[in-house]
Amino acid sequence: MFLALQTDSTRVVSTAIRQCTWGLPGVTLNYHSLSHHGRLPEKLGQLEIIDTYLMKNLASFIGRLRDTKEADGKSMLDSTLVLFGSGLGNGQHTNRNLPVILAGGGFKHGTHLDNTSEKPLCNLYLDMLQQFDPAATYFNVSNGTMPGMEVA
Repeated sequence: MFLALQTDSTRVVSTAIRQCTWGLPGVTLNYHSLSHHGRLPEKLGQLEIIDTYLMKNLASFIGRLRDTKEADGKSMLDSTLVLFGSGLGNGQHTNRNLPVILAGGGFKHGTHLDNTSEKPLCNLYLDMLQQFDPAATYFNVSNGTMPGMEVA
């Protein structure tokens, strides 16, 4: 993904978490089975191993974007939006309280936004879209932008 963006081979990349164990020590069940953990300690422990692995790789990817300068002197991260999220809010298929990480793309970062107002996730997508098209007024079922989002 990094090389595809760096060489401008594409402007959009995506990936999905596969149903495997990645050969990680201590992980015997696939991600989907673990995501429906039922708060069982053994499943939560294995899920923690996978989530730690994923977060380390995400941090490495974001770090490479941050450390790679473009022709204008800005980092690749300044002109790239990285969205990482899940379709599970609490071990069940729910669209409430979803864990989402957004990096780069000209936003002011380093904050935690608690969406207790239960604004639709599409409001965040609208904020992202407006980085490319400031005139955009909606995205799917958005009803405004996400409170607390600031452009750097």
